[in-house]
Amino acid sequence: MNNIYDDCFGQYGWREFLNNKKAILDQYYQAKELNSNRPVKTSHGVAAEAFIRAWLSEFLPKKFAVTSGYVIPNLYDYENKLYHYDIIVYNQLEAPVLWTEGNFDQNDNGKYRAIPAKYIYAIIEVKSTLNKTSIQESIKKLKSLNDIKNQLHKNFISSSIFIELKEQNNNVKTLDAMLGYWDVHNYFGGITLKYENDELSSGYIKLFPNNKDENLPLKVIAKRIDSLNIYSNERGGITVAEQGAGVTLTVTKENTFAASKTYSNQRVNSEAMAMLSWSNSTFSDYCVDLLSYLEGYSIDDKHKTRFGKVFDYCKLKKARIQEKEQKEGMPYLEHMFKDGVKDTICKYEKNAKGISTISFKYCVANKGDVSAVFSSDMFKSEVLVPPRNVICTQTVYEIENGMEEGVEKLLNTKGIEIPVRGVYYPSDDNEDNIAIETTFLIKRDKATIINS
Repeated sequence: MNNIYDDCFGQYGWREFLNNKKAILDQYYQAKELNSNRPVKTSHGVAAEAFIRAWLSEFLPKKFAVTSGYVIPNLYDYENKLYHYDIIVYNQLEAPVLWTEGNFDQNDNGKYRAIPAKYIYAIIEVKSTLNKTSIQESIKKLKSLNDIKNQLHKNFISSSIFIELKEQNNNVKTLDAMLGYWDVHNYFGGITLKYENDELSSGYIKLFPNNKDENLPLKVIAKRIDSLNIYSNERGGITVAEQGAGVTLTVTKENTFAASKTYSNQRVNSEAMAMLSWSNSTFSDYCVDLLSYLEGYSIDDKHKTRFGKVFDYCKLKKARIQEKEQKEGMPYLEHMFKDGVKDTICKYEKNAKGISTISFKYCVANKGDVSAVFSSDMFKSEVLVPPRNVICTQTVYEIENGMEEGVEKLLNTKGIEIPVRGVYYPSDDNEDNIAIETTFLIKRDKATIINS
């Protein structure tokens, strides 16, 4: 049985982030199942708030406390309303708790506390299901903060957490409703922990100013990440062949990137753009962003904490094989050996890693009327082949472990068959990758083509 993490890898902590999210969801679904036979089915929503408060209490630095309760405005103004929210993050080292409410059997995080507004760093509203109604309810609650925004902490942020997106709500009407978050004070974004048809991905809700953006012609706002038409190619790059799909690239070491697949949709009005973007890395991204904002860092700050990002393996899609017939206005490449080139004589040796190798040179002829960029090593190196020209290149073939014995004898007698594959693209169309494949018969003093 395949592990759901088999197609992923990541930075330190990536599994732990996904496991934490899974623990929240497991507890939520367990509460939902227990609640299914009750006449009023709301307790699983309350349970969701409790699970998320417990997780945040463990995740955030200890100077922050997490509670449900009341935001108390200016203490000298008795005309202010009493604000109540699902999750309040405040500085417990400095904030007084004006009063506490709750039954004796509630755990500490479940009690309602009254916290003065100036000590509050974040307010998060939690909803069970992502749909138009729950979004509007969340917006209405968070917008009530606008009346006291000048009394909140300078690093204050607001957010929303939805547990799941059901397929019945997987449409742009749901996304349209998110545009209302533009009017919420310091709304940095929200998260939907799970899409009904995907075990791993989460959706990140973000709002941006409308810089002449347009609605995308996509009918759904979520897709399975592993179903997206995204693949690696033989040029060492990644091809995104589906609207709404994309990749986020992260530098993992010098000249090396790792990719996180995404699916995004967006809706706009005259002021704002609402974007919902799904990836397997969203939960860890949201957690790190939340922590960064609480510490006073902007998202692009170089001092921002970075860990736990999830990357996806992109399956290799090989280039199409060159057609048999030459076409006008295209390159047409063939492997060959050029008379008088002494380098065709092979070398059998062990490389620096102790691996036995056979190396030899061969030539590539371009019989077409357009230049081609050619590589035989996944474009770690490449060479331009002008029309009606021949270039020479070298290939190194590694001998499988246990096969070294007898190689010398074969090279001196009947030879060894070695398959060679090269990939090129027309110099005037770098999107079209084309492959040529040839089998060489290699001997110590001679090389021939036996299949092309």
